Amino acid sequence: DIVPVDFFIPGCPVTPESILRGVRATQDKISGKDRKTIEFKKVELPFEKQLEERMVQWCHSYFNA
Repeated sequence: DIVPVDFFIPGCPVTPESILRGVRATQDKISGKDRKTIEFKKVELPFEKQLEERMVQWCHSYFNA
């Protein structure tokens, strides 16, 4: 059997927001407001690098104590 796919929901694991976005896009398609493409924007946290460095330092001090 072939199952048609109308929208790809990105993520691993998929976030609740992504699922809602996919459901909403499917509802829009059913109601006739078909979208050919859906754009997702990537949000980058400004402190991500500092947080990663702190986590590495903490893990190093915790496991090598």
